Amino acid sequence: MGVLFAVLGLVTFVAGLAFTSTIRSDIQIQIVVTLLVGGIIMSGIGIALSRLKKIARAVIPEAPPAPKRDPYA
Repeated sequence: MGVLFAVLGLVTFVAGLAFTSTIRSDIQIQIVVTLLVGGIIMSGIGIALSRLKKIARAVIPEAPPAPKRDPYA
C-alpha cells in the first residue's frame, strides 16, 4: 500500500511538472500547484506507511505456528 501511494504521488508530481510548460491561465495554474503539492503529500504518506509497517513488524512479534493436529487421533 505504501509503495502504491509513493508511485501514485510520483506520477502526480510528474504530471504537474509536465503541465507547467503547457498551461498559462490562472485557473489552470491552480491545478498545476494542486498536482505538485498533492504528489509530494501522497509520496510522503506512502513513505510513512512503509516505515510504519516496518516498525510494526519489529515491535509486534509474530504468533507461533499452531500445533498440527493428528486427524486420526
